[in-house]
Amino acid sequence: MFHFLKKHAAAAAKESASPEGAASVSRSAGDRLDSSLAVSVGLCVLVFIVLQWMGSYSPHWGKSIWHHVSEAFLLFSVTLALMPMYWLCAGSLRRKNKTFVVTWGAVLVQLLFFGLIRHVTADITSDIGNELLYLPYMMAPLVVTVLLGPLLGMFATISICMLGGFFILPEQYAPEKQVQFWILSSLSGMLTVLLTHNLRNRAQLLRAGFFVGLLVMVLCCIMGVINLQAWDYNLTGVLVCLAVAFGVSMLTSVLISGVLPIIEGAFKIITPISWLEMADMNRPLMKRLQMEAPGTFHHCLMVAQLAEAAAEAIGANPIECRVEAYYHDIGKMQNPLYFIENIMDGPNPHDELTPSMSARIIIDHVQDGVALARENNLPRPLVDVIEQHHGTSLAYFFYRKALQYRDEILSRVESGLASPDDVPEVVESNFRYKGPNPQSKETGIVSLADIVESATRSMGKISCEEMQKRVDELLKQRVVDGHLDDCGLTFGDLKKIRNSFIKTLKSIHHNRIAYPSHNPEAKIEKNAFSDVSVREKEEKAVKKEGEGKAVPEIMELPDAGTLQEGKSTETEMKNGADAEENETES
Repeated sequence: MFHFLKKHAAAAAKESASPEGAASVSRSAGDRLDSSLAVSVGLCVLVFIVLQWMGSYSPHWGKSIWHHVSEAFLLFSVTLALMPMYWLCAGSLRRKNKTFVVTWGAVLVQLLFFGLIRHVTADITSDIGNELLYLPYMMAPLVVTVLLGPLLGMFATISICMLGGFFILPEQYAPEKQVQFWILSSLSGMLTVLLTHNLRNRAQLLRAGFFVGLLVMVLCCIMGVINLQAWDYNLTGVLVCLAVAFGVSMLTSVLISGVLPIIEGAFKIITPISWLEMADMNRPLMKRLQMEAPGTFHHCLMVAQLAEAAAEAIGANPIECRVEAYYHDIGKMQNPLYFIENIMDGPNPHDELTPSMSARIIIDHVQDGVALARENNLPRPLVDVIEQHHGTSLAYFFYRKALQYRDEILSRVESGLASPDDVPEVVESNFRYKGPNPQSKETGIVSLADIVESATRSMGKISCEEMQKRVDELLKQRVVDGHLDDCGLTFGDLKKIRNSFIKTLKSIHHNRIAYPSHNPEAKIEKNAFSDVSVREKEEKAVKKEGEGKAVPEIMELPDAGTLQEGKSTETEMKNGADAEENETES
């Protein structure tokens, strides 16, 4: 448990040290309100006021003014002590006021339920169980963990433990009941966090409710909250108490599974379940991309494979990276045939355009994608990755082509074959993407995976050494250009990303054996496997001589038809060489 929290605390510390965003990023009124300091202060004051108001109805505050003031001061002190803990657990999320609203809102709602249950069960007297059986211990930890992460889920657990005693204890202080409440609240909250911190489907919510209900039932039996000695004379009552202890947690998980989509939509929070739902290939935009731009669709799949593995390597959100990679190039659907991966065997339309016009069409796929994403109500992170995955980088191919075209016109002007007015003006800013640069780790990973996949695929046959060299060049270029300055990726992260990219590219460019012909009269050529055996021998020799530093090449074996043609070509060349040798001897 402590190792689990330490890992997430380290990740939160790294995120809090990273910049939230550059000044070039446009922010709406809602975004400014979400990060307003005045709003943050007002929310803190509101929490104190609500807690004092709820505490004033607690039965154990007493009727004397002095007792009332002392209890109010104690509640204020506990709440004040929890604020720095929230600041530490929230990490980079603390800059968003909606994080504060969701976290403290869940805590206050659970405390309100505690007060209502205490009021309703005050007149119920039983020698078998007490009001601790009816409390929904997992409510706030479950909501906060699913929406905001395990660290804030643990904060919600601690807050309930420290503040819950003000609302559920009887008028006369009962230390044994206080200890029982702390144990039930803390253990059930921690188990909830552990079971839901890596949520993949909504069925896991019910599983969490089942195990937490089982834990509460067992703890109630062990600590005497349920009087098992009444089994002999009131079996029905004991069974009812056991069912209540178990059923409250199950009912809580069922209700929260229905409420979560409402909270997600209201606060625009995307949970892992939502990411998985958006990864469905049957969604309208994904179906359009498959049909209208199949080459781009395949490119997005490869980028998703690279980005997801890299995100897992550095502790980022792999599901988010995968979905962002799926959608990052949807703008190419507007003009699919102007992108090389969709041209196939047809003519290249850029041959009929000037370099500046070609660059404009290529660059505009970003704005086309943003418009398409907003039309389809895609969440903000997807809009951001579409807008930021190229940053302010240069469309270098067409920029270089424009410079070459300008130099050709200048040479023609010097030769008197063209007028000086025909010399085109080449402005570098016209060949750059509008940006901004990536503003999050996930967007930075997708942008790197995008350029690495495109560059390595354009190289055709490629060895491991060439692949590593090319990946290193691309990453270094992005760092030098300042493309990654605002996304929070460290040099240590880049090293892990680089290694992950190379490992994934090796699996993509894997070896295959050429299949023999289906003609029954054809013979299986031994040469079909000769290259593999020779290569294996070379690898062993390189490992022995180079002390394991050499990298084996990645082979692309020909198919059966090419193999037969190669065989006949080798025979003809051999016969021709023999003929030349005979002529020389004669």
